Amino acid sequence: MRHRLFDVKACYTIELVLKNIFVLGDIGGYVDIWHQALNAMGVDPDTGTMPDETTVIQLGDLGRLNRIGGRGDRRILIETDRILRKNPGRWIQILGNHDLAYAGGPYIEGWAPRSEMDPISTDIVRDWLDERIVQLVVGLMTPDGPCIVSHAGLTLPNWQGLDTRDWRSVVRALNNKVNPQLPNNTVTGLVYDGGRANTKADTLWASLVEELYEPWLAYGQTEPLPFNQIHGHSSFWNYNANCFMDDVPEQWRQKITMDFTNRRSVMTIGLGEWDAPARFWGLDWRCEQGPLGYLPEVFQIPTTDTCI
Repeated sequence: MRHRLFDVKACYTIELVLKNIFVLGDIGGYVDIWHQALNAMGVDPDTGTMPDETTVIQLGDLGRLNRIGGRGDRRILIETDRILRKNPGRWIQILGNHDLAYAGGPYIEGWAPRSEMDPISTDIVRDWLDERIVQLVVGLMTPDGPCIVSHAGLTLPNWQGLDTRDWRSVVRALNNKVNPQLPNNTVTGLVYDGGRANTKADTLWASLVEELYEPWLAYGQTEPLPFNQIHGHSSFWNYNANCFMDDVPEQWRQKITMDFTNRRSVMTIGLGEWDAPARFWGLDWRCEQGPLGYLPEVFQIPTTDTCI
């Protein structure tokens, strides 16, 4: 069996004999980027059809509720709904904080007024929750160890609170939280709460430095990590100023590998339980400047070792 890394903008894919698995990062309401990514993966937004061998994991934040976004939220959500319903189990939709806000989740004061929220987009996300056809996380078994895929990342305290080291049990426990009450049961953190860090911020809201990476890095100095992670939501790098974000500690900067062309980062967090490095990958939101990023490694993902 040969495995080939297929370099597609806005995603990564691992080609198995009959399967390509893509992870697609935040879209932020930019229709042109959205369609470019779908085209690269062979997905038709008008008909909802996907190649038989393809599976897509989308990391959430299809739309964006502040005024920075591309304002194509309604079209993107309608097309996603069409693709998702036509391809159950092969288009895997993860929720982001902007997505959940459409269904009544936490809403940042600086976003556009709620009166401007599109009612059709709101109905789509509420239906997803009612029918439980979206996820908070996806689990993958790869040659580089198990991997948890989510919007903002699974924080150390939240994993410890689940009282299990089994990645499949982690995935099931987190996805059991998906229901119509999720918007009222969301735990926010630094991004939402005026700079006050909360390491129990959930997979929709965890901030990159203080809530996600910092506790895991400290843990990884003495204990093996139970899984790798892939996330979107936010970036170490300020692409406008062409430098690290101010909150990224100086001592971390040599440990972070940035791929500026494809807008992704990778950082080794410690040793994994599988006696190889444990890594976190970030797929960065790219706004109007082009698509997102892809993972550099070739991950073998047998269907029997994928957990939703």
